[in-house]
Amino acid sequence: MSLSRADLPRATFTSISDVFSDRLGASRFLAPAVTLPAFDVGDRKQSRYLTPASTLGATHADVPKDLVQIMKIRELMGDFLIYIVVNSCFYAVVDHFRRNLVYDLDTSILMSTCLLLILLVTSVSLVLKRGPGWLEFYGLTCPEWQARVRNAVTYSLPLLTLIVLAKWIAIRFLPNFDHLALFSGRLSQCPLQSNYLVQLAIYVVLIPVQEFIARGILQGSLQEFLTGRTRTLKAILISNLLFSIFHLFVSPYFALLSFLPGMFWGWLYSRQRSLIAVSASHTLIGVWALYLVGTPGIGI
Repeated sequence: MSLSRADLPRATFTSISDVFSDRLGASRFLAPAVTLPAFDVGDRKQSRYLTPASTLGATHADVPKDLVQIMKIRELMGDFLIYIVVNSCFYAVVDHFRRNLVYDLDTSILMSTCLLLILLVTSVSLVLKRGPGWLEFYGLTCPEWQARVRNAVTYSLPLLTLIVLAKWIAIRFLPNFDHLALFSGRLSQCPLQSNYLVQLAIYVVLIPVQEFIARGILQGSLQEFLTGRTRTLKAILISNLLFSIFHLFVSPYFALLSFLPGMFWGWLYSRQRSLIAVSASHTLIGVWALYLVGTPGIGI
């Protein structure tokens, strides 16, 4: 039975929130749901579902598939919030104990490795609950990855220039930097020193893990859960804020500076949905800034 527009004011409807909270009882909704015209919520379209109440004998099998999908997303959202809270608490504990450490680059790499491994392990539950399409959802499959990597490298070149320009301005106008060479990174000074090469290798290996957590888990989940025309921007901002906070154990300056390229990588991921391309850009910019140009005074 279909309802005309004239019939809609006389019909009784159950909202989705009523179904979730079970205020009207599990047996009091019907299928099929009445689908009202789609409304734009940004870069995707959603449909509003209002379900007429109520016929005795209706069961859970009558719930529209779209409503079941919304309930699944709600479950994933709860798991995501638990993931954020648990890992934030863990980070607070680690940050408390690290204050007694003598801090250098080796300690930074060791702590980064431990933190990322913990975050990766706790991400497993989110990945498994996502279902069979998790590889595509988290940007781990990309049939045109070569072209996207080339585009990511091309987009990254202006940032490499800006990093050198910022270093030159600091040397030219700030007394604390006037004794530095324009390229004063560890590999610029000692390109064949074995411990620097080991540090570089560990850093490069950890970059895909960082991007999987920051862009895949955090930004990808937020883009799915949020609504509205600015949901992508909100997802980039929030995920990148968390990404930067997890760099505070290096130094506040490093956390602040990591926010800037993080916004670029968030935009790149939202554009390409490819962790391979974003990881390539992260590797290029990170190695250039930290190991070739050099970033003195921010904890590295």
